[in-house]
Amino acid sequence: MSESITENHRDLEKIIKEAQTLRGNAECVIENKLNEVQSRGQHLLENSLHSVQQVGSNALASGRVWAGVTTDYVRNNPWRSVSIAAGVAALLTLLLKNK
Repeated sequence: MSESITENHRDLEKIIKEAQTLRGNAECVIENKLNEVQSRGQHLLENSLHSVQQVGSNALASGRVWAGVTTDYVRNNPWRSVSIAAGVAALLTLLLKNK
């Protein structure tokens, strides 16, 4: 009977050591996956930031082009520009007056 208890105790210690080893392995795997996900997240964030900066730069350049075109049109057609501005103002006045 005492041999059986001793054998069971050894088996239990062996199981505990194996469980601790498995736990350590699982922690390593989890840590590696966490680092991988963190790295991918950082990479995606950097790419997104670069894309947003690129879009902002493109929008600014496009706005400058349109501002230049508008300025040229107003300089070449001053009376037509004044007429258009007066018409838009009158239309807005009518629309806002009814509300």
